[in-house]
Formats: sequence, structure tokens, C-alpha cells
Amino acid sequence: MQALLRGHIREEEIEHEVQAQIRKIRGAGISITHVDTHKHSHLFPRVARPLLHVLEQESITAIRNPFEPAFTQHLAHADFKRRMQIRLLNRLRPSFQHQRQIGCGIVSSTGGTIGVSATGNLNAITLTELLEALPAQGTYELVCHPGYNDSDLDRITTRLRTHREIEMQALITAIPAALARPNAPELIHFGAIAPAHV
Repeated sequence: MQALLRGHIREEEIEHEVQAQIRKIRGAGISITHVDTHKHSHLFPRVARPLLHVLEQESITAIRNPFEPAFTQHLAHADFKRRMQIRLLNRLRPSFQHQRQIGCGIVSSTGGTIGVSATGNLNAITLTELLEALPAQGTYELVCHPGYNDSDLDRITTRLRTHREIEMQALITAIPAALARPNAPELIHFGAIAPAHV
């Protein structure tokens, strides 16, 4: 992060890395529906610009919108520090939305990613609150980290290790309940998000 903010990472290096990862994924026979980045690093313009340039070249038509929408900000699942961090990072949203590929609809995205502020606190109650706050219109991504606390996970250093089963149970509980409501949200995947220019 410091190297990026200080300008020590060149955009050409990011382009080369993105191209290499895309080649490796496609070489494994995997069809790419969208792209995202670790820790949502493409919210920074110095990462978004080269990333979107490669996506346009490679005809990859969707990317994660790394910003949490405003309608989640009033919910009580995040502490004060986390809410302030998200508000600060959301100042970069206009730059992301004005990237040429996004603005022209060459690369599509959602209206935002919900659950970012709930990272480490995404239990069934929190997820239900998030789903009930969804607007009637729009497409949003839910970010979560479900999993089993097993020996494989024990070998990985992550602050979310103990919370993965809680998030899994939250999904198993809250998603079916949300889908049973009148005017339920529709579950889709990034492959269903068509670029605006097609």
C-alpha cells in the first residue's frame, strides 16, 4: 500500500501481472466472468487504470465495484473506526466510476459491494440486516468469507479463521429467508452482468 501511494509501483508492472494471471487462468480452461483484486486494491486509481486497460484488451466485461453503498452506512454492524475507514475510501468512488471503460460501459460492474463493513462480524443477524436494507432496484455483490475451520485452514494465517463457519451459517440461514420474502432479491453471478455497450 505504501509503495503504491508513494508511486513506487509502476502501472506497467500492474498490467504485466494482470496479463500473466489472466493467461494462467485461461490456460487452466477457466472462463473469466469478472475480475477483482485482493483487499479491493483496485479502488485506487493507480491500480484501476492498468487493470481496466487489460480487461478491455482481453474482452473481460465485468469487475467488482469495490465500494460499499451508502445504504449500509446507517446499519450498526460496524464499529466507528470501520465506518470511518469506509467513508474515507469511498472518496475514491468518483475516480473509479469515471474510468473510461466503466463510464463507457465497456466494463460493467454492480452498484457496490455490501458486507465490507461487516467483515469479521457477518453473522445471521448482520446479514439479515444487510439484505433487508437492499434497495428494490439495482445489482449488488455480497462479499463474505464462508468456510470450514479445518486443518487446511489452520495452516493459513488469516484474522478471519474463526469467523468462517459463522459466515457460512449466516448464509445458510439468511439467504433462504430473504429469498422466501415477497419481492425477493434475485441471485445472479457476474457472468449475467452484460456490458452496457453490447
